[in-house]
Amino acid sequence: MKKILLAGSSGLIGREIITLASDYDIQLTALFRSTPQFDIADSINQVIISDWHNKELMHDTMKNHDELICTIGTTIKKAGSKKAFEDTDIEIVRLLADNAFQLNYHGFHLVSSIGADASSSNFYLQCKGKAENAVLSHNFDAMSIMRPSLLLGNRTEYRFGEKVAMYLYKPFSWLFLGKYKRYKPINASIIASCLLKRAESNKHIKITLESDEILSF
Repeated sequence: MKKILLAGSSGLIGREIITLASDYDIQLTALFRSTPQFDIADSINQVIISDWHNKELMHDTMKNHDELICTIGTTIKKAGSKKAFEDTDIEIVRLLADNAFQLNYHGFHLVSSIGADASSSNFYLQCKGKAENAVLSHNFDAMSIMRPSLLLGNRTEYRFGEKVAMYLYKPFSWLFLGKYKRYKPINASIIASCLLKRAESNKHIKITLESDEILSF
Protein backbone atom coordinates (compact mmCIF):
# COMPACT_ATOMS: atom_id res chain seq x y z
CA MET A 1 0.00 0.00 0.00
CA LYS A 2 1.40 3.34 -1.07
CA LYS A 3 1.86 6.04 1.55
CA ILE A 4 0.74 9.33 0.02
CA LEU A 5 1.36 12.81 1.45
CA LEU A 6 -1.11 15.53 0.45
CA ALA A 7 -0.10 19.19 0.61
CA GLY A 8 -2.95 21.62 -0.02
CA SER A 9 -5.54 19.56 1.81
CA SER A 10 -8.02 22.33 2.58
CA GLY A 11 -8.37 23.58 -1.00
CA LEU A 12 -10.96 22.54 -3.57
CA ILE A 13 -8.94 19.72 -5.15
CA GLY A 14 -7.41 18.67 -1.83
CA ARG A 15 -10.83 18.15 -0.29
CA GLU A 16 -11.90 16.07 -3.28
CA ILE A 17 -8.79 13.90 -2.87
CA ILE A 18 -9.65 13.34 0.79
CA THR A 19 -13.20 12.37 -0.19
CA LEU A 20 -12.05 9.91 -2.88
CA ALA A 21 -9.02 8.43 -1.08
CA SER A 22 -10.89 5.40 0.28
CA ASP A 23 -11.47 4.19 -3.30
CA TYR A 24 -7.73 3.62 -3.75
CA ASP A 25 -5.18 1.25 -2.26
CA ILE A 26 -3.29 3.99 -0.42
CA GLN A 27 -2.66 5.40 3.03
CA LEU A 28 -3.21 9.14 2.87
CA THR A 29 -1.69 11.73 5.19
CA ALA A 30 -3.19 15.21 4.80
CA LEU A 31 -1.21 18.30 5.81
CA PHE A 32 -3.05 21.34 7.16
CA ARG A 33 -2.11 24.80 8.46
CA SER A 34 -4.90 24.66 11.03
CA THR A 35 -7.64 22.30 12.20
CA PRO A 36 -9.80 21.42 9.17
CA GLN A 37 -13.40 22.62 9.25
CA PHE A 38 -14.85 19.64 7.40
CA ASP A 39 -15.35 15.94 8.09
CA ILE A 40 -12.45 13.59 7.37
CA ALA A 41 -12.53 9.79 7.49
CA ASP A 42 -10.73 8.17 10.41
CA SER A 43 -8.55 6.24 7.96
CA ILE A 44 -6.83 9.46 6.87
CA ASN A 45 -3.94 10.80 8.93
CA GLN A 46 -4.08 14.50 9.72
CA VAL A 47 -0.99 16.59 10.46
CA ILE A 48 -1.19 20.29 11.34
CA ILE A 49 1.85 22.44 10.53
CA SER A 50 1.69 26.16 11.24
CA ASP A 51 5.09 27.04 9.73
CA TRP A 52 5.52 25.50 6.29
CA HIS A 53 8.80 27.35 5.76
CA ASN A 54 10.47 25.52 8.66
CA LYS A 55 12.81 23.27 6.68
CA GLU A 56 13.70 20.90 9.51
CA LEU A 57 10.09 20.45 10.60
CA MET A 58 8.89 19.85 7.06
CA HIS A 59 11.68 17.36 6.41
CA ASP A 60 10.81 15.34 9.52
CA THR A 61 7.08 15.46 8.73
CA MET A 62 7.65 14.18 5.21
CA LYS A 63 9.59 11.07 6.23
CA ASN A 64 8.25 7.58 5.51
CA HIS A 65 6.07 8.38 2.50
CA ASP A 66 6.24 7.24 -1.12
CA GLU A 67 4.47 9.94 -3.12
CA LEU A 68 3.53 13.58 -2.75
CA ILE A 69 0.44 15.23 -4.21
CA CYS A 70 0.72 19.01 -4.15
CA THR A 71 -2.44 21.05 -4.72
CA ILE A 72 -1.16 24.19 -3.01
CA GLY A 73 -2.46 27.43 -4.44
CA THR A 74 -3.55 30.79 -3.08
CA THR A 75 -4.55 34.20 -4.44
CA ILE A 76 -2.72 37.51 -4.14
CA LYS A 77 -5.72 38.88 -2.25
CA LYS A 78 -5.57 36.08 0.31
CA ALA A 79 -1.77 36.08 0.50
CA GLY A 80 -1.68 39.85 0.96
CA SER A 81 1.14 40.68 -1.45
CA LYS A 82 3.00 39.35 -4.49
CA LYS A 83 5.91 38.37 -2.25
CA ALA A 84 3.65 36.38 0.06
CA PHE A 85 2.05 34.75 -2.99
CA GLU A 86 5.48 33.68 -4.25
CA ASP A 87 6.37 32.33 -0.80
CA THR A 88 3.37 30.00 -1.01
CA ASP A 89 3.00 29.08 -4.65
CA ILE A 90 6.71 28.80 -5.47
CA GLU A 91 8.85 28.50 -2.36
CA ILE A 92 6.71 26.00 -0.45
CA VAL A 93 6.42 23.87 -3.60
CA ARG A 94 10.21 24.08 -3.99
CA LEU A 95 10.76 23.02 -0.37
CA LEU A 96 8.36 20.10 -0.76
CA ALA A 97 10.07 18.96 -3.97
CA ASP A 98 13.55 19.26 -2.46
CA ASN A 99 12.57 17.27 0.62
CA ALA A 100 10.67 14.64 -1.34
CA PHE A 101 13.67 14.01 -3.57
CA GLN A 102 16.08 13.86 -0.61
CA LEU A 103 13.76 11.36 1.07
CA ASN A 104 13.66 9.17 -2.06
CA TYR A 105 9.99 9.62 -2.90
CA HIS A 106 8.92 7.65 -5.94
CA GLY A 107 6.78 10.44 -7.36
CA PHE A 108 5.70 14.07 -7.15
CA HIS A 109 2.34 15.17 -8.56
CA LEU A 110 1.63 18.88 -8.90
CA VAL A 111 -1.45 20.91 -9.74
CA SER A 112 -0.30 23.91 -11.77
CA SER A 113 -2.36 26.03 -14.18
CA ILE A 114 -3.20 26.28 -17.83
CA GLY A 115 -0.68 28.61 -19.46
CA ALA A 116 1.97 28.15 -16.75
CA ASP A 117 5.28 29.54 -18.01
CA ALA A 118 8.22 30.82 -15.98
CA SER A 119 8.97 33.39 -18.67
CA SER A 120 5.39 34.70 -18.90
CA SER A 121 4.70 38.42 -18.42
CA ASN A 122 1.63 37.40 -16.39
CA PHE A 123 2.65 37.23 -12.73
CA TYR A 124 0.36 34.33 -11.82
CA LEU A 125 1.37 32.16 -14.77
CA GLN A 126 5.02 33.02 -14.21
CA CYS A 127 4.79 31.82 -10.61
CA LYS A 128 3.09 28.59 -11.66
CA GLY A 129 5.82 28.02 -14.25
CA LYS A 130 8.53 28.54 -11.65
CA ALA A 131 6.79 26.07 -9.34
CA GLU A 132 6.74 23.51 -12.17
CA ASN A 133 10.45 24.06 -12.76
CA ALA A 134 11.17 23.52 -9.06
CA VAL A 135 9.62 20.06 -9.33
CA LEU A 136 11.07 19.23 -12.74
CA SER A 137 14.58 20.04 -11.52
CA HIS A 138 14.51 16.72 -9.66
CA ASN A 139 14.65 13.33 -11.32
CA PHE A 140 11.70 11.62 -9.64
CA ASP A 141 10.76 8.21 -11.06
CA ALA A 142 7.25 9.53 -11.60
CA MET A 143 6.09 13.10 -12.10
CA SER A 144 2.72 14.58 -12.97
CA ILE A 145 2.08 18.20 -13.83
CA MET A 146 -1.63 19.01 -14.10
CA ARG A 147 -2.54 22.22 -15.93
CA PRO A 148 -6.28 22.66 -15.42
CA SER A 149 -8.38 25.49 -16.78
CA LEU A 150 -11.14 27.01 -14.62
CA LEU A 151 -11.98 24.71 -11.72
CA LEU A 152 -15.58 23.68 -11.11
CA GLY A 153 -16.70 22.70 -7.63
CA ASN A 154 -17.81 24.10 -4.30
CA ARG A 155 -15.06 26.20 -2.74
CA THR A 156 -15.17 27.17 0.91
CA GLU A 157 -13.76 30.57 -0.05
CA TYR A 158 -15.32 33.06 -2.46
CA ARG A 159 -13.38 33.86 -5.64
CA PHE A 160 -15.21 36.52 -7.64
CA GLY A 161 -13.41 35.86 -10.94
CA GLU A 162 -14.21 32.15 -10.83
CA LYS A 163 -17.86 32.81 -10.03
CA VAL A 164 -18.20 35.12 -13.01
CA ALA A 165 -16.44 32.66 -15.31
CA MET A 166 -18.62 29.78 -14.11
CA TYR A 167 -21.75 31.88 -14.76
CA LEU A 168 -20.62 32.64 -18.31
CA TYR A 169 -19.46 29.10 -19.06
CA LYS A 170 -22.83 27.40 -19.51
CA PRO A 171 -24.28 29.60 -22.30
CA PHE A 172 -20.93 29.62 -24.12
CA SER A 173 -19.82 26.01 -23.55
CA TRP A 174 -20.11 25.35 -27.30
CA LEU A 175 -17.05 27.56 -27.83
CA PHE A 176 -14.70 25.09 -26.13
CA LEU A 177 -14.10 22.88 -29.16
CA GLY A 178 -11.11 22.10 -31.34
CA LYS A 179 -8.03 24.10 -30.43
CA TYR A 180 -9.98 25.79 -27.63
CA LYS A 181 -10.99 22.60 -25.83
CA ARG A 182 -8.12 22.85 -23.35
CA TYR A 183 -9.75 26.01 -21.97
CA LYS A 184 -12.94 24.17 -21.04
CA PRO A 185 -13.61 24.31 -17.28
CA ILE A 186 -12.99 21.06 -15.43
CA ASN A 187 -14.49 19.59 -12.28
CA ALA A 188 -12.08 19.37 -9.34
CA SER A 189 -13.13 15.77 -8.66
CA ILE A 190 -11.80 14.71 -12.09
CA ILE A 191 -8.40 16.21 -11.33
CA ALA A 192 -8.43 14.57 -7.89
CA SER A 193 -9.13 11.15 -9.43
CA CYS A 194 -6.33 11.59 -11.95
CA LEU A 195 -3.86 12.56 -9.23
CA LEU A 196 -4.81 9.58 -7.08
CA LYS A 197 -4.41 7.19 -10.01
CA ARG A 198 -0.99 8.60 -10.74
CA ALA A 199 0.13 8.44 -7.10
CA GLU A 200 -1.18 4.90 -6.63
CA SER A 201 0.68 3.63 -9.70
CA ASN A 202 4.18 2.15 -9.62
CA LYS A 203 4.84 3.11 -13.24
CA HIS A 204 7.79 5.36 -14.03
CA ILE A 205 5.95 7.99 -16.04
CA LYS A 206 6.71 11.69 -16.30
CA ILE A 207 3.79 13.55 -17.81
CA THR A 208 2.30 17.02 -18.22
CA LEU A 209 -1.44 17.07 -18.80
CA GLU A 210 -3.41 20.03 -20.14
CA SER A 211 -7.00 20.45 -18.97
CA ASP A 212 -8.62 18.47 -21.79
CA GLU A 213 -5.99 15.70 -21.44
CA ILE A 214 -6.82 15.28 -17.75
CA LEU A 215 -10.41 14.52 -18.78
CA SER A 216 -9.34 11.68 -21.05
CA PHE A 217 -6.39 10.29 -19.04
